[in-house]
Amino acid sequence: WSSGHHDAWIVLLIAAALVAHAKQSSGGMMTALGLAALTKYWPLMLVPLFAAREGRRWRWAAVILALALAAFAPYGITALETNARFATG
Repeated sequence: WSSGHHDAWIVLLIAAALVAHAKQSSGGMMTALGLAALTKYWPLMLVPLFAAREGRRWRWAAVILALALAAFAPYGITALETNARFATG
């Protein structure tokens, strides 16, 4: 846990989002995707893909993006740059 590898949680939550999408539960889908985004920020890239398939229910994507940005705001842009540098090797 101390090394920061939370990828298993992200995979589980993205799988839950896919299952919720298959069951046509947009609330469950965006909740699972939002939780994945709060674990690490890169699942935010999937929000537009899921939102595009939802049609008029795009406001879920806006809520998830706003919550994720609010969660990352205390750490500032420096944390995002550090994570991006680490992710690219």
